[in-house]
Formats: sequence, C-alpha cells, structure tokens
Amino acid sequence: MLSRQRVSRSARPRPKPADRHPEIHLQQSNFAASPVNGHRSTIRVLVALLDNPTASRVRRDLSNAPEVHLLERGDGEDSPQVVIVDYRRETGLTAVHGGREARPVALGPGCDDAAVLDALQYGAWALLPEDPSPSELLAVVRKVAAGECPILADLSRRPEVAGQALTRLRMIASRPGNPLSAREAAILAHVARGAKNGVIGAILGVREQTVKNYLSGILKKTRTGNRAEAAAVALRNGWLDT
Repeated sequence: MLSRQRVSRSARPRPKPADRHPEIHLQQSNFAASPVNGHRSTIRVLVALLDNPTASRVRRDLSNAPEVHLLERGDGEDSPQVVIVDYRRETGLTAVHGGREARPVALGPGCDDAAVLDALQYGAWALLPEDPSPSELLAVVRKVAAGECPILADLSRRPEVAGQALTRLRMIASRPGNPLSAREAAILAHVARGAKNGVIGAILGVREQTVKNYLSGILKKTRTGNRAEAAAVALRNGWLDT
C-alpha cells in the first residue's frame, strides 16, 4: 500500500515553475508578444539629404523593405525614429529633422578616423559612405531603430581612436550648465562665424524662419538679448566647437 501511495504521489503533475512564480509567467508572456517569425516592427524613416539624386536613391533602396515607413518632411502626426542626413566636415550634420527622439544616420564623403570622431561629436548614431549598398543601409537603419549605435561599434574596432573619442565626449559632458541642444549649438556656431539666418538655413537644410525660431529659444536659454551676445556667451563657456 505504501509503495502504491508513493507511486500515486509521484504521478501527480507538478506545478510548472512559471505557475509558482506569476511574475516569471508575465515576463514570458511579454516576450511572446514581441515580433516573431521574422516579422519586424515598423521603422519610421525620414530622408533629409540635400542632394536630390542621392535622396531619391536612398528612398528607393529603403522602400523595398516592408518594415520601413518613409515619412515626408511635412508629416506632423508621426515623428521619425531614424533620419538620414548629410555629414560634411566643415558643417557637421545637416538637415536634422524630427526632434530630439530622431536618431541621425549620416552619409559622408569619407569614413576615416577623423570623420568618425567628428560625426560622433555631432550626434550621429552611424556614419556611412555617400553611396552605401542597399543591404548595408538597411542593416544600419534596423540597428539604429533597435537602439544600437553602430558608430560606437566602429570606434571599438579602432582602438587608437577610441581613446580620443572618450576624451572628447568627457569634455562635452563636463562643460557646466550647457543648456543647448546639438542643433542649437550648431546654429550658434554658424552665428559665431558671422553667418546670416538665411545662410544658416541653407547650410542646415531648413527654412530661415526655423532658424529664427531656434534662435528665439537660444536667447531664452542663454538669457541674452541678441544672437551675437548669445554666441559670445556660448563661446566663453565652451559650449561651441568652432
């Protein structure tokens, strides 16, 4: 009789670990809700390149990916997750649209050590040549949309440059009380070089009124009365790299 009781107890189904720990079961359900079987979440992309042929080619390459939703510059409802922008060593990143949440992927004439360092300092998440292959471009867009930063991975493969990048980023982070966003700093840097609002707009690929709107916010942040004074304050405090 005793042996039969033991057999009977051993035959009872044991509770699963997830049943004993509801929080584990909840986590497993959350993971199960993620895209599976190759299905990808929609990636909102804005192509903000100044060169029309290049912009057309990039749009065509990205339009072949079913998960990519290409936005027009005038879209107001959806903000882009990824923005394809120009990079020039003289002007930095140009035509960044979509607010602070947008992650810039820069296309530039070269991807040497100096260019990678410079693009990183301007806030690029990735730096690609001006004519990347469709597969290379899409792979980078997917990584950036997922929260990866390919430009940092690139730096990790350049140990002789990684130290310089860390030093630059520490210097930027250590500047006390810098109230300027990357775009505001870029505009103010052009002001410090003597550029007019219309010229700045042409360089950055935005309207002159947009530049004026940025400058209005800059004056409030720097507590100054005009653009020249704001530039002087920013230079004195080390907020600009000119």
